[in-house]
This record gives sequence, C-alpha cells and structure tokens, in this order.
Amino acid sequence: MMMRSMSSQPSRALVAALDDEGSAGYSTLIVVLSFFALLGLGVAGMRIFTGAGDLQAAAQSAARAASLEHDLGDAQAAAQTVAMAELSRADEACESPSINVSAGNGGFQPGGSVRIDMTCTVSYQGLWVPFMGSSRPVSVSAIEPIDCLRGGGPDALSLADNCYYGG
Repeated sequence: MMMRSMSSQPSRALVAALDDEGSAGYSTLIVVLSFFALLGLGVAGMRIFTGAGDLQAAAQSAARAASLEHDLGDAQAAAQTVAMAELSRADEACESPSINVSAGNGGFQPGGSVRIDMTCTVSYQGLWVPFMGSSRPVSVSAIEPIDCLRGGGPDALSLADNCYYGG
C-alpha cells in the first residue's frame, strides 16, 4: 500500500485564497461611508419636510389674515406681515422666503377668495449629501375664502348678500 505523504505546507492556491490582509479595513470603510451617506439623505429629507411644513403653515395663516382685510393692498400687507412673523418662529429651515398674494376670479370681494403662493429655499449646508446640490426650492399655496362681513371694502354688507343668498 502506498501512502501519500501529507505536507505540512498548504498549497499555493489555498494560501492565495486565504490571503485577504487589509480587506476588513476596506469593508469597514465602505460600510461607514454608506451609513453616513444614508444618514445625510435622511437629514436632508427632514429639512425639506420641516421647511415645507413651516412654509405651508405660514401660507395658511397669511391667507386667513388677508381674507379679513378690506382691499387687496391691505391684504398683501397683512399676508406679508403674518407670513414673515410665522416663519421667524420656525426652525429656520426655510431661507429667502417670497410671497405672492392674488384675488380669485371674482376679484377681492366678499365670497371671493384670496390665494397665497409662497416659495423658499431649503439649504443642505453642513450636510454631506452626494448628488443633491447645496439647496432645493420649496413652493406651497393656500386659498382662503374672503370673509363675507369683513373683507371686500366699505360696501361689504351689501355684497355680503352674495355670500349668503347667492346674489
């Protein structure tokens, strides 16, 4: 009977397959960088979400304030004041806000509507977010009916019949 001698030396193919010095460090680096990229995307998403929520709340408050005024000029001033006050209390996710106030199809009169369009920029400053740029614009709008007894000018009481009786 012939016996093969067992060598105490592993074969070269086995040594090459098991020689992975340093690969654990590279794997860890890839996992850590991927984790931080996903974390950055999550924080960027939350900034957009909170910025849009703050902007929507400000637009809704501004539309309500504008609907209580007597003319479009006063409505624009009231909407601007209320929207900026509302955004100043927010967490500052929204930068460079702009506001546009317009009357509905029927003009600025009782029973009509006032529309507020607002836009701001949400910044990703301080985040490492690949492929997203440095900021993103966010736009919202709010529509509110003009108050039948208060809005629409000095003859609001005579025009209020349009609200309650349809003309």
